[in-house]
This record gives sequence, C-alpha cells and structure tokens, in this order.
Amino acid sequence: PRQFLPPFLECTQKAYDDRGRSPKLYAFKTIETPYIEEYERIFPEMRFIHIIRNPLANYSSLKRTNMVKKSWPFWQHGGDEMRMFLEKRWLPHARFLVNEGLSKDSKHFLIRYEDLVANPISSAGWVLSPHLIQHI
Repeated sequence: PRQFLPPFLECTQKAYDDRGRSPKLYAFKTIETPYIEEYERIFPEMRFIHIIRNPLANYSSLKRTNMVKKSWPFWQHGGDEMRMFLEKRWLPHARFLVNEGLSKDSKHFLIRYEDLVANPISSAGWVLSPHLIQHI
C-alpha cells in the first residue's frame, strides 16, 4: 500500500473532483485489515471506522455472494473458504480491535453491522459529530 494508495487517491480525486481544490477528507473502504498499521504510518491523521459483523452471518453473506451472484463453485479459492475467511480476515480484524485498536486515545472507532442495519442514525450518527471531524 505504501506505493499504491497515495497515488491512487490523488488520481481518483483528479478524475472525479471538479472543485479544483484539495479535499479536506478522504474516505475509502477496504477489507484488507492486515494493512491497518501501514495506513496509519502513511496517513498519520487518518481515522478508522471499523464495521464488524457476526462472523456466521458475514460468512453466510460471502458464500451466498460467491455462489449465487458470482456463480463460483464452493472450491473457488482452492480450499476451505470458511477457514480462510476466519483465519485471514475476521479473526485478525477482531484481534486488532481488541488488542490495539480501541484504546482510549485511538483513532479507531467500532460500529457493529447488525446495529447499523437495525438503526443507522443512532448507531452511526456520531460519525459526523464535530469531535470526529474537527480536523477538516
């Protein structure tokens, strides 16, 4: 990400932002949680909003998307997709949040997906609160 992300964001801005000025806030979505520390290093002012979902519901959705919408066979990734999902994605993300990401002075914020779907305003309205975006 060190070489990729800054130029990617700059090119995206040039392609889609016709205001002719630098943005005050960047936002992007990723599921590649192994790079969190790298993002923190490259963008020291970055704030992170983590949306975490019940792992069984998350896996069910992943499986449904891959098999129904993408028409992939269950062996598409060459092995046990549930194990890959848990070991490479969900568990490392959850461990990061528990062990490092949610400390008192952290720039990481957590929203449960189930809460977000059930009541978006009360579960995520704080995202736009002044204390979170005061650097803009």
